[in-house]
Amino acid sequence: MLKFGDLINRLRHNRGFGVQSPSAFYFVTQVLKEKLPYYAYKEIDRTAESYGTQGKEYYRRLFRVANHFGPQNIIIAEQRKSAAHTALATARRNATITCTDGNSNVPLQAAMQCNKGATLVYIGECDNYARCGDTAIQNAANDTIIVIEGIHRDNGRKAWWEKAVSNPRTVVTYDLYSAGILLFDKEKQKQNYTLLM
Repeated sequence: MLKFGDLINRLRHNRGFGVQSPSAFYFVTQVLKEKLPYYAYKEIDRTAESYGTQGKEYYRRLFRVANHFGPQNIIIAEQRKSAAHTALATARRNATITCTDGNSNVPLQAAMQCNKGATLVYIGECDNYARCGDTAIQNAANDTIIVIEGIHRDNGRKAWWEKAVSNPRTVVTYDLYSAGILLFDKEKQKQNYTLLM
């Protein structure tokens, strides 16, 4: 449940207000908040109903994020297959997709180190989300995108997210409440956006 002050802070950037960076403004208004239908929504909605842990809009948004950044590699760390796999795979049909259960950070680290080109790391439901997140941040390149589900689910996740935002390696972060997005482009200024999604 959002506190009133947090709600006001999120509403401030919700429609792009106060977002000075043109690329961040575009990302908020044309990717995260996009309302137009996409070709893959029916398939995503079907899998979200079958084995999604979030609502269908969450997976649609994940699809749009992957579609926008166009990673050549996608790494999914979660204990069981979810609708996130479908959303990411349909957004980037030519991407190399690597799946790990998230219980060990060794496969995640190895996958990130051997990949060439832009990489999107999705950390879903797994017991060691903090260790997976730390490993992903440590191995992130300039064009890495990390999406972490449920950053406000409990106090441990909230504390981890705050540490990730203040980490000197992370540059631009988006707190969507249901998920967090970490970007590492060193040409950008360090900024955290809190949005209501």
